[in-house]
Amino acid sequence: MTDEASNGTREMNLNVGVDIIDIDRFRGVKRKAPFIERTYTPRELDYCYGYSDPAPHLATTFAGKEAVVKSIGTKQGTSLGSIEILRKGDGAPYVCVNGVESDEITVSLSHSKNHAVAVAATVSSLSKSGKEYIQGILNNNALELLPNE
Repeated sequence: MTDEASNGTREMNLNVGVDIIDIDRFRGVKRKAPFIERTYTPRELDYCYGYSDPAPHLATTFAGKEAVVKSIGTKQGTSLGSIEILRKGDGAPYVCVNGVESDEITVSLSHSKNHAVAVAATVSSLSKSGKEYIQGILNNNALELLPNE
């Protein structure tokens, strides 16, 4: 997709990631479990464990993180703990990377009784600022994602 409004020289990349997970994998998991502490931020844990049954919320948040990683295009240099899935006042999810809200990553979350699913879309400009943004997320691995210039 090309953004013609900026003199036709800026290209945009759209990448999509999806993840689905069984909620039962999160049943009975304690808040202080090493996996939980390594994967979730304190704000995510407050949200998930604020429910009487945190399992669907843990699973949905985890699926969101995995979908974001897939939409970015690599796991190298990107830890799940650096990706934060939070909710706005109306419940709509949004993504923070390294503590900064991202306007280039959108995530949609849902769950049923047994499964949690997430879809993430990453839209990035391949202008210099777009490259810097991606590089910041992926810590020196971003150039592997970009076409040779």
